[in-house]
Amino acid sequence: CLVYVDGLLRGNVAAMTQFQTQEIVLSPGGHAITWSYTFNPVPLVVFPPIPADYIAAIFIDDVYFLPNGATTMPPTAGPSMKVTSIPENPVSIAPTSMPPGATYYDGFEQGTFPDGDDEWTTVGDGSWELTSERAASGVYSIRSPDLSNEELTTLRSSVTMTTNPNWAGGTLLYSVLAGVNMPYDNCLVYVDGIVEGGLSDMTEFETQGIEVGPGRHTITWTYTFNPVPLPGFPSIPGDRIGAVFIDDVYLRPIDAIPMTPSPTVSIVSTVSPSSSPTPSPALTTVAPTSIPPGAIYYGGFEKGTFPDGYGEWGTAGDASWELTTERAASGVYSIRSPDLGLDNITPFTSNVTFFTNPAWNDGTVVYSVLSGVAMPYDDLILYVDGVIRDNLSNMVEFETKQIQVGPGAHQIVWSYRFNPIKLAVMPPLPNSHIGAAFIDDVYFLPAGFTSAPSTGPPASLPVPGTAAPTIVVRPPTAPPTDQSPISVSPTPPLAPTTIAPTSTPPEALYYDGFERGTFPSDIEWSVAGDGLWELSSERATSGVFSIKSPMLIDADDTPTKNANVTLSTNPTWGDGTLYYSVLAGVNMPFDDLLLYVDGELRAELSGMTEFQVEKIELGPGRHTITWSYKSNPNQLDNFPPLPSGRIGSAFIDDVYFVPGGAPGLPAVPTGSPIASIGSTTTSPSVVAANTPSPNVASVDEFFDGFETGDLTALDWSLSGEQEWMVDETKPFEGIFSAHIRTDDISTPDGFAQLDLGVDLATAAFVQFYFYAPVSMPFESFNLQVDGQFLRGLSTEDETWAEGGAFLSSGLHTISWRLEKNPGGAPEAALENLKPPAYRLGEAWLDNVALLGATPSFLETWESGDFTANPWMLSGVGDWRITDSDAFEGANSATIKSDDIEANSGISELSIDIITEQGGTLTFRILPSVSGPFEEGNVMLDGIVVASYSSPMSDWIAQEIAIQPGKRKVTFQLNKNSGGIGAEQIGFIPSPAGRKGQMWLDRIQFLATVEP
Repeated sequence: CLVYVDGLLRGNVAAMTQFQTQEIVLSPGGHAITWSYTFNPVPLVVFPPIPADYIAAIFIDDVYFLPNGATTMPPTAGPSMKVTSIPENPVSIAPTSMPPGATYYDGFEQGTFPDGDDEWTTVGDGSWELTSERAASGVYSIRSPDLSNEELTTLRSSVTMTTNPNWAGGTLLYSVLAGVNMPYDNCLVYVDGIVEGGLSDMTEFETQGIEVGPGRHTITWTYTFNPVPLPGFPSIPGDRIGAVFIDDVYLRPIDAIPMTPSPTVSIVSTVSPSSSPTPSPALTTVAPTSIPPGAIYYGGFEKGTFPDGYGEWGTAGDASWELTTERAASGVYSIRSPDLGLDNITPFTSNVTFFTNPAWNDGTVVYSVLSGVAMPYDDLILYVDGVIRDNLSNMVEFETKQIQVGPGAHQIVWSYRFNPIKLAVMPPLPNSHIGAAFIDDVYFLPAGFTSAPSTGPPASLPVPGTAAPTIVVRPPTAPPTDQSPISVSPTPPLAPTTIAPTSTPPEALYYDGFERGTFPSDIEWSVAGDGLWELSSERATSGVFSIKSPMLIDADDTPTKNANVTLSTNPTWGDGTLYYSVLAGVNMPFDDLLLYVDGELRAELSGMTEFQVEKIELGPGRHTITWSYKSNPNQLDNFPPLPSGRIGSAFIDDVYFVPGGAPGLPAVPTGSPIASIGSTTTSPSVVAANTPSPNVASVDEFFDGFETGDLTALDWSLSGEQEWMVDETKPFEGIFSAHIRTDDISTPDGFAQLDLGVDLATAAFVQFYFYAPVSMPFESFNLQVDGQFLRGLSTEDETWAEGGAFLSSGLHTISWRLEKNPGGAPEAALENLKPPAYRLGEAWLDNVALLGATPSFLETWESGDFTANPWMLSGVGDWRITDSDAFEGANSATIKSDDIEANSGISELSIDIITEQGGTLTFRILPSVSGPFEEGNVMLDGIVVASYSSPMSDWIAQEIAIQPGKRKVTFQLNKNSGGIGAEQIGFIPSPAGRKGQMWLDRIQFLATVEP
C-alpha cells in the first residue's frame, strides 16, 4: 500500500496488526491524498507460505483535518505525536547569540525541550532529549537517544521541527554534530517527508542550511541504529561518539541582512511553498552526494533498509537483490544482484524492478550501474515495460545511464542471469570477473531538467523522429504537480465505442468520434494532469463532438502545466494503423502538444488552424498513445504578445484503428511510431512504381560546409543583430563553420538569426550538424521553420550533434536563432547565477545539406557491388557481394563472423530512406548465426526491430513499416556481443547448422503515395 500526496510517493504502509495514527503535513490549498493498494506488486509467479496472522487488506478510518494551531488527535495504538500551535516569535528566553535579522531562534536554553518548544516533536523507538553534554553555544542542545542493544536490532528515532505557516521564505540554519558512522548508525534529513541527505562522521559542530519557501514545512532528522542491518559489527573505533546533537536553529528571511554563521553554511535544499518540494543537492555525507536540481524522486539506498522502506521497488526470481556496502556510486550503499554461485552451474535469474509513479509526466530516469558481468558466465538485461532496452556488461566502474519515459506508470527491470546460455561446463573464470551487478543513485527528472552527462551510452535507444536527433532545451524550474489519473484504462473493447459514427471507416476494428458524449468514461480513455481534457462541441472534424485540452494559460498568467489524454489499445489487436484527426491550435512559446507512443516521444504538433488527419503504425499487442498538452513549456516568466487568431487549445476527433492489410484513409502522416515487424504483405496505401528506379533525388540537393569562408555559397541572410560569422574556431570537418556568440548580442534580450530560404518542388530533408554549449536562462539556440519554433538545440559535451527537419514542398525559411536571455530574467539575477560547467554561450553550425526524397527501389545486387543505391558500410569487416547463395538471381550481400578479425566487433550495412508519406521496406534474409558467437540485427534509427540468434537453413521474408521523415535502416552482424574471452568462447560448442554467416537479398522499398 503506497501513499501519494499530489501524485508524489510519500510512504509505504505495511506490516501492521492494529490501527495506527498517521499524519500528513499539508500546505494551504487543494491536495489529493491517495492510498494505492496493489496485489502481487513484484510480480511473483509463486508466493511463499502466507503467514497465519496475515490480514491481506487495508483499513482506513477516522480521517480528519487539523488547521495549524489546533491540538493534535487523540491517542491511539500507534506512535504518539505532538503538534500544537507554532509561535511566530523566538522561543528561546536566553539566546546566546541571536543572529541579526532572524525571525526565529531556538538554542534550547529554556531547558524545556520538547514540552516547552511547541514547534518541535519527537517520535520513534526512543525520544530525542535535552542535553548539556555538548552544545554549539550556551549550555544546551538536543541529542538523539542511545538505541544500541546487544541483539543489534535496528531502531530509529526522529525529531521534527514544523515551521510557522505565516513565515516568509528564507534560510533555516542549524548547528549539528553528527557523531555517527556507518555501518553502526546514520542520520538522514527529510524536508516535507522527502529525504534530502545524510549527516555523519563529524567530530565538531557544523552549520547547515535549508532554503524554504513561505508557509508550513516539516524538517525531520532521523537517527537509525544498525541501518543495514548487520548481524555483527566490525571493531568500534575508540573515538566514536555514537549520537547526533542539534543546536542554534534559526530562520533568516530572504530580505534579512547578511550574516556569517559559524563555522560554515551549506545550503542543502530548496523547498517551494507547495506540499510537494523538489529534492535538491544533498548534504556532504554518506547520503546522496549530488541530487540534481529538479529531481522529484531519488533513491540512493542510504536509508539502509532495502527492500523495506522502498515501496516503489520490488525484487523477484530465484534469489533477491540485496543492500550492500561492497560498492557504491556515492555514499555507502547500493543494491547488488544475488550471489548465485559458480559451484553450481544451474541457470538462475533474479530481477529488481523500479515502478515509476503513475502521476509523473514525461522525463528521464537516471541511474548508476556497475555491471561486472560477462558472457557466458552471466549477464544483465534492462527491460522497460517488458521491452528489452539494453544489455549491460563488462563494466569495471559505475557508469551513469538514462532512460527516457513518457507520462504514466512504467516498470523498469534489471534482470541478472547466471549461465544464461545453459552451459554444461563453464570455461575458466577470468581474474577480473566481478560476477555481480550494482545499482545506485536512481532518480527521476521531469522533462526540461538536464541530468549529469552519461558516462556511457543512454539506455533508451534513439527513437525515430521526423528529424535527426536534437536536444530540447527548457529552463530549469520547479516541475508541475500532477494529479492522479481520474479514469483507469483496462482492456478496451474490440467493438467501436461510438454509437452514432459520422463516417465509420471500412474494415476499422475500432472507431470513436466521441458522439456518445460519454468521454472520459469510455474505458479505453484516461485523462490526468493539472487540468482535464473534456468533451467539446466547439470544433469537430465530423459530427458534433471532439475532445479538447483544458485552458491552462492566458495572457496574464504563465504557469507551466500539463494535461494528458491517453488511449490504450486492445491487446488482442494485430499490427495496423491508428488514424486520428487533430487540430493543434497551439504555438510556442505559449504551449505545445506532444505525442507519445508507449511512453516514447514521437512528435510535436503545433501551429494548426484546421483539423489534419495523422496516422501511427502499430505492431501487435497493447499500446498507449498519449497526447500531452503543455502550457509555457519553456517556463518563461513573461509571454510576448499573443498572436491574433490564436486558438490556444488542441482538439482530437475521429480516432480509429485499421488492421494490417485493410484499406485505410489517406492521411498526412506525422510522428515516429514503433516500427512493426511481421510477415511480408503489401499495404494497399503503398503504391509501387512499375519499374523500381535507382535512388536519384527528385529535387535539387545542396550542401554548404562554409568552406568558402563566408555566407555566399547558398542564399543565406541574417535577421536580428548581424553577428553571425564564418570562422575557423571549431569546424565539424574541413576548416570553416558558421559561428555566433551570446556576448556579441548587444541588447539584453536580443537575438541573432541565420536564415536560409528554399523553394522545394517536392518534399525534402534538411540536415545539419551543430555544437551548442548553451544554457537557459542565459541564452537559447533554436531551430525554426517559417518562423515557428521547431526544437531547441544544445550540447553538453565536446561532441557535435546531428539535427534536421523534414520539409514539405513549397517555399520555406529555415532559421537558426541564438536568443540572449529569452526568459527576460533581471541582469542582476543572471550575474549571480552560476552557469553549468559546459556552457560557453556560443553556437556553431556546419555541413548544412538538403536531401531529396527516396523513390521506390528494388535491390537484388545484380550490379555486383553496392553502387545501385546509396548503401553505407561501417564497422569492422566488410559486407560483400557473393554468388554462394541467393534468394533470386545470381547474387546476394553477405557478411561472415570470420570477416571480423578481432574476437568481437560489429559490421553494418545501412541505407537512409527519406519520405514524406512513409512506406514499406521488405527483404529476404538467411541468418546462419548463433549466440553467443554472433547475432544478426535489423535496426531502424538505431532501434533493433528484428534479431536473429539461431541458425536457419532457409530464407525468411520480413517487412518494416517506414514512417515519414529521414530513417536509417541498418543490417548488422554483431560478433561476440557479450565480449567473451577468446579462451572462454573456445569451450562453447557450436550448434549444428551454424555457419557464422548472414545473407541478404531482394530489398524493396515501396514509397507511399497519395491515391
